[in-house]
Amino acid sequence: MSTQKSILDAIETALEGITGVNKVTQQFEVWNQADPQDYSTLYIHAKKPEVERIAYLHPTSYDMMATMDVIVEGSTYSQYESQIASVLDTLMVNVEKAIIGSTTVNDLVIDITLNEDEFMSSVSERYGLFSATYVVEYYYNHNSP
Repeated sequence: MSTQKSILDAIETALEGITGVNKVTQQFEVWNQADPQDYSTLYIHAKKPEVERIAYLHPTSYDMMATMDVIVEGSTYSQYESQIASVLDTLMVNVEKAIIGSTTVNDLVIDITLNEDEFMSSVSERYGLFSATYVVEYYYNHNSP
């Protein structure tokens, strides 16, 4: 398994532990077609990493360093439209705590930091969306990117 896939899987596992999150996926179709009982839902995806060679190519040792943006998008629902902003804020805080606090994620990366986040409350009646971008730096061997 590639290092990038391992990192995304570790983030997914960390997010699955958040109370009130009913669906976490790396598949847009699954996230986009969530049923009302599935909310709150999270979708994880990554942009293509920027790569730098840090050592002579080696068959097994780390010889590359990558920086990639991991995006976590979330959607939530509340019976009361006036509470959407509060629900989104709580969810965003819990997402950051889960990712930054995960020992599994931290064992795979050099650093992971929140770069930007934004939320849109009341996108539709009682629904809200947010997006958070994390900058992830990690080492890997060129044979298993």
